[in-house]
Amino acid sequence: MDWRNPKIHSEDRVKTWLACDEHVDYLRDFLASRSFPVRVERFETTDAAPATPHVGDAAHRGERA
Repeated sequence: MDWRNPKIHSEDRVKTWLACDEHVDYLRDFLASRSFPVRVERFETTDAAPATPHVGDAAHRGERA
């Protein structure tokens, strides 16, 4: 779901939210009721390698990096 607040952002400033099927309608309606431009597209996963963890992730969980 791509959206922006036109009162404070130009057309090139777009935020992206991921939403499950259960919540996408609610979030779209929430944004549309505020007159925010909203575009909803299905998120497709890929077979790409998983992202590497952030440097602080292991330390945060008490693990060694």
